[in-house]
Amino acid sequence: MRSIPQRRILAPVPDTRALLIRRLYQAALVLGTGGLLTWMMFGSGDLPVPFQDEPPAPAAPRESRAAFDARPEPRPVVIAIIDTGIDPREFAELLWTNPFESADGVDNDGNGLIDDVHGYNFIADNHRIDDRHGHGTHVAGIIRRQLKLREALGLGGRPVRLMILKYYDPGVPASETMRASLRAFRYAIDRGADIINYSGGGSAPSAEEEALIQEAARRNILLVAAAGNEGEDSDHKPFFPAGYGIPNILSVGATDTGGGPVPSSNYGRRSVDLSAPGERILSQLPGGRNGRMTGTSQATAFVTAAAALVMSERDLPPPVIQVIDRLLATGRRLTQLKNRSRSGAELDVLRAATQKDSQSTFTGHVMRNSARIPAEHFLHRPGALDETMSTIH
Repeated sequence: MRSIPQRRILAPVPDTRALLIRRLYQAALVLGTGGLLTWMMFGSGDLPVPFQDEPPAPAAPRESRAAFDARPEPRPVVIAIIDTGIDPREFAELLWTNPFESADGVDNDGNGLIDDVHGYNFIADNHRIDDRHGHGTHVAGIIRRQLKLREALGLGGRPVRLMILKYYDPGVPASETMRASLRAFRYAIDRGADIINYSGGGSAPSAEEEALIQEAARRNILLVAAAGNEGEDSDHKPFFPAGYGIPNILSVGATDTGGGPVPSSNYGRRSVDLSAPGERILSQLPGGRNGRMTGTSQATAFVTAAAALVMSERDLPPPVIQVIDRLLATGRRLTQLKNRSRSGAELDVLRAATQKDSQSTFTGHVMRNSARIPAEHFLHRPGALDETMSTIH
């Protein structure tokens, strides 16, 4: 369990008997809460095994208030959502802010876009990122809900922010949509996104799109891409951009409530990496409404959130290939997903977010079912990835 911080206040000292009763009550409350949280996280069939004879952790050095205030804010993990926009009123606390731009009708950062404070609308060529369709808001709602897992478990980490890049509106010709998506990719790369969540695509490749994704790979940007909803084997009928085969692409298929494949989801032993929930997923819609959607778009949002949680553990972005392998390694291998993807697994957000190495969780427990996960998926030493690259692949 996480230790509970103690704070000193100036208050009357109670008598010894009252103090003893209070401490016994607090200990019982903490132990009871911890037991309930353990049951909620792991269930009755896979309880963690506590460390035996673990020495007490050394006390952290005291830090002056002035030194604490002087520390810079950690750089956020930035997710670029290339989609139909968002309901900005519903996601104000999560929106990325362009540090070089102001909402004043002027192109402050000189990039040719006016007031791109939280992203940009590339289909209408303005700063309005509101969602007239609902898809983008639904995707963002899934991401936000999964990010709250970190708060519930008290894991900490860098903040996560959403860069909203709108490329689609109902009734817009496909040619304009494609151009808008390319501009959105360019913006995400230039403005330092860590993850690009992209739920669109089609059967026709684009040389310009592929070149942008290759540049994103060189800049250590992860692209989480929907595998598509045609029910096809994408090893033989590729779906792009998920099917370009560039190492920074994580292609995602959809599963139903029982962990089986959604019939409409594309699949592929070589072209799809991982599956995630994608059947009748409840999430937000514009205007404060809620609704259910089915598809690989929804599955992609789950994987994007998990990747952001893994990235947020460190002060600097880890290598993208390590994040991908971490998500694949911690996924649940299911018989019904065999040969549907490279991993044959369904995403396990909790497991990916809470394991700090191949044997133990961030809460200080050994996981019985973690022994099969190779240690290289949890490397934190600079340069360690290069030494074990051949082992990972």
